[in-house]
Amino acid sequence: MTSSQHNNNDPRWGGRIPWYLRHPGAAFSGNVDSWLGLVGQRIERLFVFNEMGILNEAHFGSSLETETLGRFKFDLGRILGPQLRAYFEPESLRRDAQNDAMRDPEEQRSAAAELARRFGRKGGGPAAAPTMTPEEEDAEAFHARENARATRDARIAAHWASRVGERIATLEAVMRLAGTHGTDHGAALPALITDIRRLSAASHVPLDVRAGPPPQVLPLEEPLLQREILDPLLTRLSARWPDRARELVTAYHDAMAGEPLDEVFSNAFKSLEEIARALTSDHKFEFTERELKQRFPSLHPTTRIGIVKLAAHRGDSAAHGRNAPHPSEIRFLLLQICNVALLLLDTQTTD
Repeated sequence: MTSSQHNNNDPRWGGRIPWYLRHPGAAFSGNVDSWLGLVGQRIERLFVFNEMGILNEAHFGSSLETETLGRFKFDLGRILGPQLRAYFEPESLRRDAQNDAMRDPEEQRSAAAELARRFGRKGGGPAAAPTMTPEEEDAEAFHARENARATRDARIAAHWASRVGERIATLEAVMRLAGTHGTDHGAALPALITDIRRLSAASHVPLDVRAGPPPQVLPLEEPLLQREILDPLLTRLSARWPDRARELVTAYHDAMAGEPLDEVFSNAFKSLEEIARALTSDHKFEFTERELKQRFPSLHPTTRIGIVKLAAHRGDSAAHGRNAPHPSEIRFLLLQICNVALLLLDTQTTD
């Protein structure tokens, strides 16, 4: 489920959509293990030394469990700080991911097939009637076991990324509660935000923190892309083709508002086509390698191939016979469209 499937104005969320729903399928780079350990130590410090002036630590821990929708489980009989540090430990996260993977359907099918093979009955029940020969049971168990084995590493990696997202959501929840549960009235929060940003930079993990309110953790590329791509693109488009600028802004807002994502991408790409046609004065221009080479000869061949592949993602399958992009790709592809538009404007200037 993507963040665009949640209306940010939906009062049920209260403006607090969890990080893992705002940024589904997020890829993590850098030394994430180091980052998790350092963040866990920093959060533990808040409570060991009571930096926020918490009057009722048990109330904070219970509130944190609610705020994280139960992702963090608070043990009322234990001190909160060490519990949070343990929750952020990379080894704990890896164990969670491995346990998640062992509950996947692939593992369940493998276990069921193995039981059926051992008992010689479908479903493994001693009283069940035989439905397969021993050879068929052996083959089914083998294929189920091999499928589970072949996909296990990828499934563990996907669960690990999901668990990292839950830790980030918990970090955000701690920052939100810091301003309401302590006697310092949020005075410790700026220092915490500063440290989280420093720890992210030191671990080469591309995350930033916006002070809010409420405080939010952001993938670092978002403010960078806003500054380096979107702002200059929209400024230049507004001066020459204001309709195209409005269309790209509308595409972004439509994605956030939960409009069908294949239509959002298709409409944004049509805007990119119109920009290219205006630049080339060719109302039939299409993003093929031949036309790109002819109209934008200074583009590197690898760049041309990338643009052609972007065009292949067009989601209006009725017209083009292609599948729509997966929802987790839409944000990336919309930014790619804006990046290509800026590149074409720059290329025209230099040609």
